[in-house]
Amino acid sequence: MSEPKQDPAVQGMSETEDRAAAVTVALEKCDRCSRYAFPEGNVSISIAEYTKLKSDAAASRSRINISAYRAASRYGIGLNPELANFIMTSYQTMTVAAVHAACVEKFGERSPSRSSIYRFVDKMRKAGFF
Repeated sequence: MSEPKQDPAVQGMSETEDRAAAVTVALEKCDRCSRYAFPEGNVSISIAEYTKLKSDAAASRSRINISAYRAASRYGIGLNPELANFIMTSYQTMTVAAVHAACVEKFGERSPSRSSIYRFVDKMRKAGFF
């Protein structure tokens, strides 16, 4: 990468203004790709690349969580990824009774009992999910 260019207007400014100006002129133009990038190991990417990376990471986390649910709980809830994800996200803001009511509303006959939900959440807590 080429050397960063110092803006002549930066000279004679206060320390705070100097730091703010240094941040605005900190981009460097890459000699290979002609894109502007941050110095010192920081990376700049397009919004499209960022969005794709973010969605890929979320999908990967979801797969990891599902396999972890199954490892922590071999029964019922842990074998149903949709139900396990619903319970894990709901439990963060609801009581076990409220989670059970929401499960009955969403899953109907497939919903587990309150004690099963509690046991599942307890196993997840012991496995380090909370």
